[in-house]
Amino acid sequence: MRKKIIIFGNGSIRKVSEESKKTTLDLGKFLKELNENREDILFADFELPYGNDELVVFDLVKEKIPIEPIVSIKWNRIQKIVRKVNVLIKGKGFVYIFYPGSLATIAAIICILKKKKFGLYLRGEILTNKLLTKLIIKRAAFILTVSPFFIKKYLELNPNMEIIKPMISYDFKDIIVKKNLVSDKKEFLFVGRVGERKGIYELIEICDVLEKEKINFTINVVGLGEKYEELIGLQKEGKVSSHINFVGLISNQDELKKIYLKSDALIFPSHDEGFPRVLYEAMIFHVPIFTTFVGGIPGRMKDKYNCIEIPLKDGIGSGKIILNSIKNEELMKFITINAQKDIEDILINKKEHVELLLNRLA
Repeated sequence: MRKKIIIFGNGSIRKVSEESKKTTLDLGKFLKELNENREDILFADFELPYGNDELVVFDLVKEKIPIEPIVSIKWNRIQKIVRKVNVLIKGKGFVYIFYPGSLATIAAIICILKKKKFGLYLRGEILTNKLLTKLIIKRAAFILTVSPFFIKKYLELNPNMEIIKPMISYDFKDIIVKKNLVSDKKEFLFVGRVGERKGIYELIEICDVLEKEKINFTINVVGLGEKYEELIGLQKEGKVSSHINFVGLISNQDELKKIYLKSDALIFPSHDEGFPRVLYEAMIFHVPIFTTFVGGIPGRMKDKYNCIEIPLKDGIGSGKIILNSIKNEELMKFITINAQKDIEDILINKKEHVELLLNRLA
């Protein structure tokens, strides 16, 4: 008899209308594949109003994914959320949790108290209490992750850990072996939410450094977010450099690929991460990477081997590193080739998320 499984997310379900509730593309594809392989899944997550801050283009209702939206968390509603999560878990044979996150932590604690088996998809920096985190990781039946960093950090607590293939929309066939960019103008790329935590203000400082050195360049910013409209307004007032091109959201994968292919480098000054898909995409499309080393990033990325490390929350320092590095063509070529070798290994030798999860549930 197959176990009924409930999946707790740590992103959110976005409510467009009663007939349309959306989530991110990669998560949606994971749920769709899992749903096609099992008839007894349920996806539970916080429901928020539809906004422009994430790549929320996958319609859960349209794709007939069984979902249980939960009202967004507020301190005066925690008891109500705990009761609902408890009821949801009660009727299920297995619980799978995207961890960390507020809902994820509540679900894991209830599983521990009720002695209910649960698995973790460990995908981001651990921002919760360390003792509680260690308890949750230790009690999990198994843990799947994309980052070797988390394996190294938590293997002593839980030996049932395994690396999965990243949940991205591109695959081995998309890898670009070589590309020739002959323009005198540098095209830099940022892909992500336009917000403070993704380093958007550091990106503006980086732009100022390059501008002062009279570099001919553009930074294409792909994404939306809480600071998007504000920065567009400031740019119109002349307070944000015209060298920054706010492209907006690109949800079409072919269009996103085109912008990667014309880019000389990816700049990723994020403050906290699991392991972001944009780094995988840059590796696939032969784009040199400048990134902060936060969360699970140092588990895969090595400074001056497959990327260039830039300092956290230091746009001026990052700008100087980028300025010096782009002059070194041999270094740029070296890190790009090594990054591509790494992504080839990942895409060839690692198993798909759904495949490994179903194996664990068999």
